[in-house]
Amino acid sequence: WVVGLKLQKLLEAKGFQVVMTKPEENQLVKNRERAQIANEAHAALMVRLHCDATNDSGFALYYPDRQGIKEGVTGPSEQVIERSEQAARAIHVEMATTLKNVLKDGGIRGDSKTLIGSKQGALTGSIFSQVPVVTIEMIVLSNKSDAAFLKSENGQQSMAQAIAAGVEKFVFEK
Repeated sequence: WVVGLKLQKLLEAKGFQVVMTKPEENQLVKNRERAQIANEAHAALMVRLHCDATNDSGFALYYPDRQGIKEGVTGPSEQVIERSEQAARAIHVEMATTLKNVLKDGGIRGDSKTLIGSKQGALTGSIFSQVPVVTIEMIVLSNKSDAAFLKSENGQQSMAQAIAAGVEKFVFEK
């Protein structure tokens, strides 16, 4: 949440209009609703910030690498898949550069490599998205070093700056 607020501030300072999917940290917003908010805003990109919980460490970026089906809906479109991959690549370059020697680089992965994505074909938020979408697993919470990094002011700011630079790169490389 804190990284999201810092990211919002950085992007707005660069002239971006940012639409948050929830007004406060503890509000529950389902992934389908998040996609609908981004769709209604005609967003250039939906960025979903997460923290993973695995035996691994570091950051990873996910994008829809194929269509999935959820609640009778098939998505996303081929164009959204293509643009989402481009967004993931742009953000990854900036994160890899900024966070080098700080966090392990888990690379870019398709939604189909996740537990949910392997069952549905893509993550729920991607299936319902009509705009490019990237899910960023910023750290692995169960890794003490990762968690300490993201709890620190410097870590939060570094993460937000890296993501903002990647968003800017993606949006303006069209």
